Amino acid sequence: FWYRFGQFCKGSLAMDYSSVLTFINGNYQKGFELLSSTQTYVQLAMLIIIYTVAFVIAYKVRHSVATLRTEPDEQAHPIRKFAFRIGGVLFPLIAIFLLQISRKTVENFEYSQWVIQVALSLAILLFFNSIIRAFVTHYYAASLFRWVGLPILFLHLVETCHYHLDSFQGYVQYVLSCLFCL
Repeated sequence: FWYRFGQFCKGSLAMDYSSVLTFINGNYQKGFELLSSTQTYVQLAMLIIIYTVAFVIAYKVRHSVATLRTEPDEQAHPIRKFAFRIGGVLFPLIAIFLLQISRKTVENFEYSQWVIQVALSLAILLFFNSIIRAFVTHYYAASLFRWVGLPILFLHLVETCHYHLDSFQGYVQYVLSCLFCL
């Protein structure tokens, strides 16, 4: 039985991994070049600085403005409640603003901007999640936005982002096609 089963698996119905291995070997060198580039590490340092500055600015603004710091009562004016909720969205909003500035700066220096573009996509997802957390008060609606809205936004951002990732463009398409085949 096992001999026949082994012969059956070696037949035409067995999976052929040669195309996957060829794809991996072809893109391995491109990925290694991107990860060993000094531009990549400059952009990673920029990201650390950007997120640190965004956090410090959001922290200082939130703790210096009383409307953003203290939660209003239930009888408070709706604009006061809205202003308090804006405080929770400041950090990702400032991060997106600084990332857009750095993306244009990197573009002027003619660097490969894939790190900044990926970070910008993640910042947009963080911003959307912060908006859900700050403004959507109903539990089931918030869950729906997180479980349906965030993946749709993620797929849109991956589609937008893969145009900037020339070396990983085929890889992103391959991963997405594998995810949809599951």
